[in-house]
Amino acid sequence: MRPYTGLLSAARLAKRARVKVMRAVAALGVAALGSMTLAGCSPSLDWHTFSWPAGGFSVVLPGRPVEETREVKLGDITLMLHLFSVRVDDRIWAAGYADLPTGLDPGQRRALLDEAASAYTRNVGAAPQPSAREVGAPPDEGAGASGAQRQGTPDTASLECRRVDAQGQVAGRNMALAARLCASATRYYPLISIGQTLAPAGTVASDIANFLGSLSLR
Repeated sequence: MRPYTGLLSAARLAKRARVKVMRAVAALGVAALGSMTLAGCSPSLDWHTFSWPAGGFSVVLPGRPVEETREVKLGDITLMLHLFSVRVDDRIWAAGYADLPTGLDPGQRRALLDEAASAYTRNVGAAPQPSAREVGAPPDEGAGASGAQRQGTPDTASLECRRVDAQGQVAGRNMALAARLCASATRYYPLISIGQTLAPAGTVASDIANFLGSLSLR
């Protein structure tokens, strides 16, 4: 039997740190993959349109996502969140949806988005901060980074979103979060990009902007 020394190896410490980072990411909450390269995105990433009919949405993701379903509590509301994530190098890209309880009024949906923004910020070790508010959806010709694309469904008329950018540390590692959290009359849609680069620039910043602006409701 190996004697217990009370000391952890560097490898075991690093593994524990990675586990803490992944737990923080996970707490932030038949797929059709079409091969559509998004203009302006990094050529090193394999961007595709990802559609999930059960959730009534599509986004672009840099690869085939892994699905995870978990229960999340935002304020007084408990949701079953379906999250689809792709990891490329040191960055995770994730999008998902949760059905909202029936009868939520606009004020309750805004409170839910505010709570979600605060929760994601805390999970990367940063202090909660005000998030930019977006209301409604633009016309069919495209949203860019400002909103979800309209597909002629009543749900888009009630769409409201929050843009969240936060920087902190988890297990001694720098963490940078860029997220767009949206709620319609019936569903909650989080889009999340999280990595260790505190000031993304160039193609990474362009990738983030295009990803966060790619939400389309069906």
